[in-house]
Amino acid sequence: MAKTKAASLDTNTLLRLVLGDLPEQIGLVEDLIKKSPVLHVADVALIEMVFVLEKIYSFSRADVVNSVQAIIRHPKINANRRLFERVLPDYLEKPKLSIVDCALVHYATLTDATPLFTFDKALASAYPASATLLSSPAA
Repeated sequence: MAKTKAASLDTNTLLRLVLGDLPEQIGLVEDLIKKSPVLHVADVALIEMVFVLEKIYSFSRADVVNSVQAIIRHPKINANRRLFERVLPDYLEKPKLSIVDCALVHYATLTDATPLFTFDKALASAYPASATLLSSPAA
């Protein structure tokens, strides 16, 4: 029996599903999902999708979270659910932090690689148990 080759979706395919703006492309992505046993989505594709939805399409953080959740919870999509189920609530509740900030902290925690060293005061303040502010010693 031939082994099915793994495949992935990029940011633009995810955006078509979320935005519903280009019917022909949406149809292609939906057909691909129907025919595939599983499709992989990289963390960076989801983070880029958040950026595009937020900055280009002016989605609210709540709408961004709902869109990402729809992707990561889809039964035929393999995404880093463990990471994003932790990141999304913080992204929603901490408006001073970007999705990248939230992801970096949770990635460090999940991989037991804390503290996360940073020059970002807001990040260190929001996650005192996981992030450590780097600062110059007093002169």
